[in-house]
Amino acid sequence: MLELASANYPSQGSEPLPERNHPVPTQTQAALLDAVDRVFDLAEKTLAAQRQFARTLVGAAERQADALADTVESTSRETLREVQDTVKAEAERAQRVVERVEPTPAPKPEKAETDKPKARRQEPKVDRRPFEERSLEELRERARELDIEGRSAMTKDELVAALRRQGK
Repeated sequence: MLELASANYPSQGSEPLPERNHPVPTQTQAALLDAVDRVFDLAEKTLAAQRQFARTLVGAAERQADALADTVESTSRETLREVQDTVKAEAERAQRVVERVEPTPAPKPEKAETDKPKARRQEPKVDRRPFEERSLEELRERARELDIEGRSAMTKDELVAALRRQGK
């Protein structure tokens, strides 16, 4: 138990009190102990409230982080789908353009027609196949018809490129 001794305090305008050697009365002790208990109870409740508040803040932060992660993930998936759809659409569009483009026979230059003998002046049969599907000999024959120089030394790819340039 707590024992308190009172000090010798002079009261105003009077002589010092005689010193007491006996303990503080029991009623005062009980009131003091009760006050100390209430202070400790209040401190415990304050700590408990602070712990709960900290847990609440941590939970809110975790929920925010989870929501942000979900948003980033779904946005990334949507963006990836959009990019895939765009790439697919552009690939299909490019394929349609390639399918539509067929090599057209180039008009014969007038100079070549006038210089050629009559026997060679037959109208060539129009081949509608793309140049890539034709043989090297067929490409050289068409290059000869269009009077493309250096055709005998050209590779198949070079002949295709030259024929396309001449056809424009």
